[in-house]
Amino acid sequence: MDAMVEQRWALKNVILVAFVAAVLVSYAARYSTLQFGPLPQGIAKQESVDLFRFVKATTDPADVFVFSRPRALALFAGRRASAPSRSADPCRLWQYMREIRVTYVITGPEPDRFNEDALYLRRFVSQFSNDFRHVMANQDVAVYRVERNPCAPGRPGSP
Repeated sequence: MDAMVEQRWALKNVILVAFVAAVLVSYAARYSTLQFGPLPQGIAKQESVDLFRFVKATTDPADVFVFSRPRALALFAGRRASAPSRSADPCRLWQYMREIRVTYVITGPEPDRFNEDALYLRRFVSQFSNDFRHVMANQDVAVYRVERNPCAPGRPGSP
């Protein structure tokens, strides 16, 4: 009886050790392919620094922005910012922008498959290009001043 229990115990330990070894090998394989060093994107990138500098230098502290990275803009440029409320109906975004008194929209690069909010804003601005004034751009971002709200109550074609 003791030999049988020992054999089962040994088999369970062998299976456990094999499982742990497989997990460790898979983690080691993944770790070996990771990139280390400076990140290719982010707030330290020259394009981001240029954006924050432009916003601080040319906009009023009371201005409000819609941007896919609102916390970064608030932290590094000292401006109020919000992420877009994405909807199939663009008038809902216009309504939201009117409610929070947005004066600028910042879009991201096309295509940006990792940042759906930036892509949504790029398409939104393209759809309503006559309602924005382009004020700044670099390789990563474009800044647009809101000129008019086509979905404002009382405007032709508004709900």
